[in-house]
Amino acid sequence: MKKTVLAIGFALLTLSALAAVAADRGAITINGGNQSVVMNHQAGKITPGKPPKAPLYSNFNSSTSNMYNCCTGWTISEGSTLGYEFTAANPFVLKKNAKMKSITSALSTVEGNADGYVELVKDCSGEPCKVDYEGKGTICHGTASYTQVFGNCCATVTTKCKAKITKGKSYWIVMESVGSENNWNVWNWSDASNGAGYDSYSYNDAAWASNGNSYDQGAFSVQ
Repeated sequence: MKKTVLAIGFALLTLSALAAVAADRGAITINGGNQSVVMNHQAGKITPGKPPKAPLYSNFNSSTSNMYNCCTGWTISEGSTLGYEFTAANPFVLKKNAKMKSITSALSTVEGNADGYVELVKDCSGEPCKVDYEGKGTICHGTASYTQVFGNCCATVTTKCKAKITKGKSYWIVMESVGSENNWNVWNWSDASNGAGYDSYSYNDAAWASNGNSYDQGAFSVQ
């Protein structure tokens, strides 16, 4: 009996220690690491954001104080911070031909360098053509730098990306870490009615894997 009580007590202490570490960091990863969530949703700071004007496509909410999900998103990581790399990708389709100039995204930081590549990538059989941003199939890319801490809302970051978009074709927005850095960043989820769709991710630069065709997408717009 004493051994049992001691074992239970040790287990509870271990769980308490783990919870404390999670609370200190404010965020954890789940679902194999490719999803990040904030433990305490009440801890965030709300600062009204600025939705892009006249976007060609957008899954941001119209409310400036609730433009996207503050506390859940896709993990974008590299190096020793988490010990693995995640690249996130979500597609969009336009109803008319258009020339786009930039991509606006909801990006937050947990630890490490708060920057990364934002890319527009061609579709290859239902997935982005390449994982590597320098690979063939990448239409344009830029480096986004941001300061918003994950759990807050509603800052956005805009990256230049000039491209001709053909109506009815799928294109992918890809979020990738800079290869030489150690970081844990997040692409915050959309909360809008059109914020669910196909989602893909790459683990340690491996081939794309899918969460399915009706999953939450990262919040973004193209204009």
